[in-house]
Amino acid sequence: MNVLPLRVIDVETMCLRQTGNEENSYAALSYCWGGDQLFKTTRANISSRIGGARLDGLPRTLLDAVQVCKQLQIRYLWVDALCIIQDDETDKAREIAKMRMTFNRATLVIAASRARDANAGFLEDANIPSDGVVMLPAKFSETCRGEVGIVKVPLESSGHEPLNQRGWAYQEISLARRALIYTDQGMVWQCSAVFDRLAYDGMRIRSHPSHDLVVATQEFEPGPVQRDIWDQLVRIYTLRNLTFPDDRLEALAGIAAMAASMWNNRYFAGLWEQDMQSQLGWRVDNTALANRNWKALEAPSWSWASVDGSVCDVVRSFYAETPREARVISCEVKLASRDNPFGRVVSGRLTIEGYTVEARYAKQSWLENTRMDFDGRPLNVEDLDDT
Repeated sequence: MNVLPLRVIDVETMCLRQTGNEENSYAALSYCWGGDQLFKTTRANISSRIGGARLDGLPRTLLDAVQVCKQLQIRYLWVDALCIIQDDETDKAREIAKMRMTFNRATLVIAASRARDANAGFLEDANIPSDGVVMLPAKFSETCRGEVGIVKVPLESSGHEPLNQRGWAYQEISLARRALIYTDQGMVWQCSAVFDRLAYDGMRIRSHPSHDLVVATQEFEPGPVQRDIWDQLVRIYTLRNLTFPDDRLEALAGIAAMAASMWNNRYFAGLWEQDMQSQLGWRVDNTALANRNWKALEAPSWSWASVDGSVCDVVRSFYAETPREARVISCEVKLASRDNPFGRVVSGRLTIEGYTVEARYAKQSWLENTRMDFDGRPLNVEDLDDT
């Protein structure tokens, strides 16, 4: 039993309930919206819904989630489009700030991984080749017998699921203690107590991000190891898409909040106070340069959240004779909402000191075939263009 979120769907009555501090089991749904939701909760309909109006005509994906809850005898379901007042910025900021606990405390997270949008549903038969299934007899009770099919699912396929390409879903699954993931090739059970490896976007990583963060409380100290973990998280996260790119920080706020408490570190628009001078070396991933319509986002220019594309850190282990240590003098950000200290920021100011190297613009043709000199040694002036 856990404390219920502020609002939940009662799947028995199909009404929206506003809870107190009562405890009960509940499930949370992770799914692709697929555009604006016609059935979302707004300031205009919140009173009638809390007052007992039935939630009739739900989209197929939400109806499938209700069906899963009924079959598992979980009475309450949390769905963001219905349990957050979507046109109330104060309510959104407050509930998004609590999203970490909403997904982490849920008895079960239902991940509609295969559904491309809210109308697609996810309970239809999986697309499994019949020649790849091994059927075994099974006994479920004294009066119920049948067969269980076993199929090998390639880990690389996970990146092709619609939900695994969405930014918000990254933390929703990462923070789940237990999750049922409905994929095109079957249903996957994930439990933080036993789950050790998971493929994210076709990449096999050492372990699941939420598992790494739990271990961090005992094993990880601020420094290179912490930085490498965050670099990995940001790199995978920024490969995903957001309907509203300015949600870049908010959609990762739950993981950031958990990391902050474990690492005892301050967070500034996607960067950590300790070792910030190294994190400022982030760069746009070369593989993404040709695939994005670049535009500035609502974040400080020194943060990776200011670009709409996949990013990664620069390599620090290069040889250099010139001193290049930088020191952060001060950093501050102005939050869009005080209710969410790990969410969107409207401005930021960073002061650093360090060494500078004189540089000049080079012709594009020269740059394409030349590696920049990290030590700032003099370049051939004939190859430079003064214009």
